Amino acid sequence: MSTTDDSSQPGAPETLHDPSHAGLHHHDQHHPGRGRLLKFGMAAILIVLAAGIAYRLVSPPAGAQEAQAVRTAPVRRGPLVVTVTEGGTLLATESTDIKSEVEGQRTILEIVDEGTVITPEDVQEGIVLVRLDSSELEERTSSREISFLNAESSYKQAKENYEIQKKQNESNVALAELNVKFARMELDRYLGSELATALLEGKSDFTG
Repeated sequence: MSTTDDSSQPGAPETLHDPSHAGLHHHDQHHPGRGRLLKFGMAAILIVLAAGIAYRLVSPPAGAQEAQAVRTAPVRRGPLVVTVTEGGTLLATESTDIKSEVEGQRTILEIVDEGTVITPEDVQEGIVLVRLDSSELEERTSSREISFLNAESSYKQAKENYEIQKKQNESNVALAELNVKFARMELDRYLGSELATALLEGKSDFTG
């Protein structure tokens, strides 16, 4: 090592120079990529080592690979079943069309699921297959019921009036018959029975 004293600047600190490191600093300044290459090389070596260890841990033993490669099965005669999947449409041998007999168009509110099997017991119990919207029919039925009740009330009133009029007519007839009877009695008393009878039968005339 050498010591250099700079006398031109009094009080300046002494600067120490190591000749052995001067060349090293000079070399590093001119070749900075070698340090990076060294780091990359060490990282690559570590990656290769890690990959080798992982391969040994994951790969099965050689004996297991050989056992898997030579697996066999006995050959024997038997039926060969071949399954073929195809699409198609099923048609019923007997079918029944169910149609609504109600006038006009109706909205379906409820219907049984397609493919539902209807048993005789379901028919006896009266199972509902399709339920239609009956709101309009119910309104018409209610209106007709009101009209029927009004007509029935009018009929009862007319019948009562008829009975009253019938009794009144019977009473009038009885009164008229009674008046005729009283008038005949008065006529018989005034003219006599024979003359009154002849007068009523047109056999006698007072003008003659």
